[in-house]
Amino acid sequence: MSIAANRDEQRSRAVALPPEIVQLAGRRVVMPRDPQGGGTWIAANDAGLAMVLLNVNPAIKAPAGSVSRGQIIPRLCGSDTLDRALARFNELPHDAFSPFRLIVTDGLQLAELTWSVGVLSSRVEEVGCVRRMWTSSGLGDHRVDGPRRELFRQIGETQDAFHRHRWPDRPHLSVCMRRADAMTVSCTFVRLQRDSVTMSYIPGPPDVTEASSHITLPMRQTAAA
Repeated sequence: MSIAANRDEQRSRAVALPPEIVQLAGRRVVMPRDPQGGGTWIAANDAGLAMVLLNVNPAIKAPAGSVSRGQIIPRLCGSDTLDRALARFNELPHDAFSPFRLIVTDGLQLAELTWSVGVLSSRVEEVGCVRRMWTSSGLGDHRVDGPRRELFRQIGETQDAFHRHRWPDRPHLSVCMRRADAMTVSCTFVRLQRDSVTMSYIPGPPDVTEASSHITLPMRQTAAA
């Protein structure tokens, strides 16, 4: 199973630290990090769990949270199983965060957890063979969802091409987007296999950046002592 995520940020924001292996609650975790808050938007651990966090930008403006959303994944990534990650998620003070969507998977099941406009929703389903797409934009998620979803349908199985795609006449709506104030700054791929998890990281706009780094974690059935 593979997961890919572009990261869009304000141009004034500090460059993220590339993926590295850290120890969280006895588990080895690979993740990039924000140098200011120390949080992350994507991670995978040696129990075979992968997590991706997206901002949610509803049409109805929601109050800003007091805690960085980048702290959510580090609080969950020491989990041994999907069920344990969900239990830890339920213990979070959700109203302390701005709206978000969290995707958690063990390669067999997938949980979609959303906090927006004071409402918490969750869904768990079998992964199967269905391809899925989630997207967000500071312009409003409703503005980009339609065109990006149609592109996702057209491109088919070529995940790399989707995340590198930019419309010359619509860069602000593109998957690899550009605006005067913000742009896509990196792309991360996670591949879950039976005995390992690999994270590949493109440290720049993926439509113009070819270089990438790769880190592989062997699976460990129990947490380290």
